[in-house]
Amino acid sequence: MKWDVVNQSGKVVGSVDLDDGVFSGKPHRSVLAESIKIYRGNKRQGSADTKERGEIAKSTAKPWRQKGTGNARAGRASSPIWRGGGVVFGPTPRSYRRTLPRKVKRLACQSALRVIVQDKSLRILEALEIKEVSSKNFSQLLANIEVASNALVVVRKIEGNLYHSAKNLKKIKLKEVKDINALHLLELKHVVFTKEAILDLTDRLKAPIHRMHAKTPQS
Repeated sequence: MKWDVVNQSGKVVGSVDLDDGVFSGKPHRSVLAESIKIYRGNKRQGSADTKERGEIAKSTAKPWRQKGTGNARAGRASSPIWRGGGVVFGPTPRSYRRTLPRKVKRLACQSALRVIVQDKSLRILEALEIKEVSSKNFSQLLANIEVASNALVVVRKIEGNLYHSAKNLKKIKLKEVKDINALHLLELKHVVFTKEAILDLTDRLKAPIHRMHAKTPQS
């Protein structure tokens, strides 16, 4: 599959061969959905906490006598059915972190790339050179390639000028190719790769996955 390569002015200056095994084919939607759910869960703090009835700072005395008042029976003011009482089965601090097998991560990333290729939301830059810190110039560069906002920009390595030029732009995320996953690729409307970054990602997705076998001690 061939894809146009543009320069920073938005002019087509060539093309790049995208590997059909990575970029072509039907996206695996179920793997993509499950992996995105896990990536989002891993970003959660898990710090929500509620107090049970034993943690409420209220008197433990019986509010009124058991019989003769006409009121319903009540044991203590921290009862969950009372206002200001404890919470039943409320959230407590926990970790939402889960891990994905390497093969599933790879398949999810390939599926995300296939989605952005099918949606025509992929842009490939010949190179990305920022000579001075300027959010205005960087914003104009993105406008030149028809990506005014809501975009992920992926490079091999983030340099100082590039980082400082992009950090104040709304809905523009800057990532190094080694950190990319399926969630990053689908979070925003457009995805901009430098040519060297997309070739690096292709090599990473095509590389064999080595399994480490534990050696059993010989008796």
